[in-house]
Amino acid sequence: MGIQNMNWYLGICVTIVLVGCNPALGLDSAGMDTSGFLCSNLSDNLFSQNISDATLQHLLNNYKVLQTNIRTGILKTGPVVMSSGTGWQNISLPAVISSPGNYRIINDYSASGEGIGLAITCSDVHIDGGGHTFRGTPEYECYGIGATSDARISNITVTNYNTTGCTAGIIFFGVDRGEISDTHHVNTATGITIGSSESVNLSDNTVTGISEGKSGSEIYGIAGIDVTSIHIGSNEIRNLSPSTEYITSVGIFLNNGTCLDIQGNKITGSINSGISLTDCNNSEILGNEITGPSYGISFQGEQTEISDNRILSADMAGIYMSDGQGIIRNNTIGTGTQGIVLTIDDSVISDNTIYDNLQTGLSILGTNLTLTQNILINNTYNFYMDGNRDEHYLHHIDRTNLINGKPLVYIRNGSGVSIGPADNPAMVIVASSNNIIIQNITTGANMAGIVLADVTNATISNVSDTGSMAGFGASRSKGCNLSDISVSKSMAYGFDLIEDSDVFLNRCQVSETSGFGYYLLDSKNISISSCNSTDIRRDYPLRQTYGVLIDNSSSVLIHNSIFSNSRNSGISAYKAEKLAITKSDISHNNEYGFVCARSTHISMTNSTLYDNTFSGIALASQSGYSLNRNIIYGNDGYGLSLVDVSDGLITDNHFNNTRNIELVSENTTAMWNTTLTQGRNIVNGSNLGGNFWADPDGQGFSQIHTDRGDSICDAPYLLNEKNVDYLPLAVPSKEITPDFIADQKSGLPPLTVRFTDRSTGILTQWNWTFGDGTGSHEQNPVHIYTGIGRYSVTLEGTGENGNQGVLRKGAYIDVNSGRITGPKGMLWVDSTPENGSVFIDEMYIGLTPLRASVIHAGGHQIMITSEGYQNWSGTVGIRQNQCTYVPRVMLRKKYQYI
Repeated sequence: MGIQNMNWYLGICVTIVLVGCNPALGLDSAGMDTSGFLCSNLSDNLFSQNISDATLQHLLNNYKVLQTNIRTGILKTGPVVMSSGTGWQNISLPAVISSPGNYRIINDYSASGEGIGLAITCSDVHIDGGGHTFRGTPEYECYGIGATSDARISNITVTNYNTTGCTAGIIFFGVDRGEISDTHHVNTATGITIGSSESVNLSDNTVTGISEGKSGSEIYGIAGIDVTSIHIGSNEIRNLSPSTEYITSVGIFLNNGTCLDIQGNKITGSINSGISLTDCNNSEILGNEITGPSYGISFQGEQTEISDNRILSADMAGIYMSDGQGIIRNNTIGTGTQGIVLTIDDSVISDNTIYDNLQTGLSILGTNLTLTQNILINNTYNFYMDGNRDEHYLHHIDRTNLINGKPLVYIRNGSGVSIGPADNPAMVIVASSNNIIIQNITTGANMAGIVLADVTNATISNVSDTGSMAGFGASRSKGCNLSDISVSKSMAYGFDLIEDSDVFLNRCQVSETSGFGYYLLDSKNISISSCNSTDIRRDYPLRQTYGVLIDNSSSVLIHNSIFSNSRNSGISAYKAEKLAITKSDISHNNEYGFVCARSTHISMTNSTLYDNTFSGIALASQSGYSLNRNIIYGNDGYGLSLVDVSDGLITDNHFNNTRNIELVSENTTAMWNTTLTQGRNIVNGSNLGGNFWADPDGQGFSQIHTDRGDSICDAPYLLNEKNVDYLPLAVPSKEITPDFIADQKSGLPPLTVRFTDRSTGILTQWNWTFGDGTGSHEQNPVHIYTGIGRYSVTLEGTGENGNQGVLRKGAYIDVNSGRITGPKGMLWVDSTPENGSVFIDEMYIGLTPLRASVIHAGGHQIMITSEGYQNWSGTVGIRQNQCTYVPRVMLRKKYQYI
């Protein structure tokens, strides 16, 4: 443990800040860093420009080499063939065609080394391959047919031709108006390649991949660069490569094209991308069927329509558009990893069916997108909308988009909108709106159940979310009240707050999350009350998990909450300011209960920290903190670890760990006790001073030292020469003296009375009788009296060693009907200022101005108190069946000593 672990922790603290800025989407649940999903960049880790650059360079090199080698005669070719007339002329491979005509190939040919089966260097040539095959040598540069010349050529047709083992089966370079149809290519690096060409039709061709490849190999079914008006239809491309791990493979790849028509192709097998277009405009990708790629369709360009395609089992994404604008509609995408991923603007996404994908269904990052009539079914996270600026929420999304049969609700520029059970939303997104109410709904399996962006004054209650990335996410929002929200099985967060202010969470629950229960980044004035984060999943060993992670946030209150079973810490704070933790339970965390670094004005009171693996509390590199009245026990490493901290006050805590304190660095100092003050301490002693020091074996300092008579040990406790508890608490007396008070002792039925135990000694059992035939075993019970009468109340207390004590207060509670009966009268009293607290015989009866009608006749002591003013007291005589008026009391301000 010791210094090594604490220094390791400081390194972790630095990564906390970096986590919030990490833009990776990734979405691989086993390794994804999901921090700050509202700040993510959707395009990271997707099909990169690096692949496109490599592809372009590869193909351009092929064109240049082919053109040069044909012109210079480096490639082995056959004799030059001249047309003999207008009919079909038979030719044998290899050959060079330098005059227009119709040619029919009559033989198969196997190249021995570099070579080309048929070179075409002129226009108006029509080739019928006769079903014959050119066999290249895979380790050499070989081409089945190459059509190119120093000048542009046109009207080239190739049909019924086969190649195998070639660098490219057929290559057109600088061809205008051409057709390649009914050709078949096996074991070729590229089946068909076209470059600097226009009005070429490629149809009914097949390309089948290689049986093996080596690292760095590049394989393409059909590829084209600098092309216009190209039709690619009804081709079949299958099994280009055995794996995408070391081979780059694309079914159809086009770069720098316009007016492209890609229709009705069938692409199957393990490839990087089925259809990939970069810098292409005014194109259509319609009715293609793609199975088993990493990316089904990846596109960069303008004014393109992607419609009626069917894409199954894509390892990365079915459709990915990283730049440009277009229409994406009526596609079916399923059983892959991500359905549609878009980082584009000004586009329409409609009528798509996306189902059974392992990660996201539909993911968008951009502005001015129109989403309508999309159907998302059984994707792990059906809908994901990314972005951290207002422009990323400038969309048109209607309720015809259905997620597992429920509508996606999107609100922008709304005011006074209420969402409830009748809306039945699968997910709610609210942007740039105010006065929003969301209540009584169930969400799940999306980016988040509810997302707020730039929202003011929202009330969200009785919401349940299961299986989303986050249950609730908000950015740049303020004045939000969240209550009774349950989040379970979230992948990243229960609640994610980024740059928010004045947000109040009450009775919210997070369970079985794989990340953070509550994440606060750059936020202020946040209250987390009566909330919990428990049973955080530990099945992702590389991921950090916290009950609460507070990063660069201020004025945070955590009250009466439970944080347990995190992989890292129950509560972790970095660069926090004014963080207060009260009455919370922090236990069974795999590292620390509460860990805090480089923060100021930190306090923890009345909390319990136990069974944490490293330390109950760890503080590093900070000053100005207080730890008061906490119970810290059973932690495996230390109860409290301090590294380079100062200006701290640590008092009235109960330590019971094998090793209670770790002090690292010579600069670590703290104040371990206050002045001796009367009052009940953490172990029920009669005075406040320092801390109670115990260990599980009963040999702690407080356990083995004698009480000097005032609940303080008979010697100071020396931690080191700079850190001394001068007033360590002693083991309290086992004598039991029951005592109690009630918040009110008279009133009309039904009268609710809260009893508070004020017994001395350590009680382990409480037995109350309320005088009306009922009782309780709670320490501080609340009881309702329904009948009129006077009731005696008895408390019987039992200590840890079995000793007992009893206290009975006769006629302690007076429940009356409100009429002036018997010896009673009325009292009127007022004060300046108003709202002073009025006490009769030390019993609180109300605030001024007061009209009380059930005061017993006779003389009474009266006192009026008000904060900032001196108490006023006197006597008053109440006359039976009459009203007694006390003249207005002028309260005096307290003196202030400077």
